[in-house]
Amino acid sequence: MKMMTPPHPITPLSLSFMFHFYLSFFFFPHLHNFFFTWKRKTFSTVHGSLHMLGHVHTHLLLRNRHPHPNIHIKSHY
Repeated sequence: MKMMTPPHPITPLSLSFMFHFYLSFFFFPHLHNFFFTWKRKTFSTVHGSLHMLGHVHTHLLLRNRHPHPNIHIKSHY
């Protein structure tokens, strides 16, 4: 089976993007273990990382630094 490669050039931004995604995946559950019930904790790995990914994504969009070459969203700042 062929190794999966990203469909875009690997840039510092894309590396940063991946790094923040994985960081959020491991960090988010530990942060929320103190606050939520067992059921919520079970959810918080995938759900939480996607949530944090959303924050990073929004941050990139607002700074007009979206990695996709065809997506340009003007910052309102």
